Amino acid sequence: MKFIALLLLPLVFGADPQPCCTRTKFTTSLVELGGYLDPVSNIPTPVDFTATLYYDYDNKMLRADRDMPLAAGNMRRVTVITDFNKMKQYTIVGGKCSVLNETAPMTANCIPGNATYIATSKIGSASRSFSVNTWKIAMPNFFIKMSMTKDHCIPFSESTWGTVNKVVTEINYMFMDFKPSVPERIFDLPDACNGHQPGTGAGVGRRSVMKSMFLP
Repeated sequence: MKFIALLLLPLVFGADPQPCCTRTKFTTSLVELGGYLDPVSNIPTPVDFTATLYYDYDNKMLRADRDMPLAAGNMRRVTVITDFNKMKQYTIVGGKCSVLNETAPMTANCIPGNATYIATSKIGSASRSFSVNTWKIAMPNFFIKMSMTKDHCIPFSESTWGTVNKVVTEINYMFMDFKPSVPERIFDLPDACNGHQPGTGAGVGRRSVMKSMFLP
């Protein structure tokens, strides 16, 4: 009996980590770095944003405040609020609001069950470190590589790459200052959005190019 138990130990301890679930509500800061290639001109366009993400899976609401650099060296705040109950996405820039129909359901707070486990890595020094588990997720025409902390399944980093609508894209995200809550009334729409009917097009940002696991 002891011999059988010893044989089973490597199988138990050598098993890959199971996909995990993060909090259903959270606020996090992040950096987006990467770029995409224009399919007509073949001119690369860099992506270099900072953002704050508010995620509430319980109430099916999502908000991203992006600070986007302008040519003059200034920054432009772009706020995107997605209401998955009404399947509407509201983009607010400079006090003006545009509305689009949202076509995809809200991403769940869990690594999908069909994700492929890649590796467990240690971040930090030998004396002070933490571990992250990384999974690869196959999407239509592109891939997501998501790293979550091993102990609490907190988003650490994400990479997306592939070709969507003939646009070759690669974006990397680093998550920081994770808080397991969202501010009160953070998803309230400004008056500028009231009464607007959904339009057409891709709106501000890369909505037609690539979809992150959490970001709109």
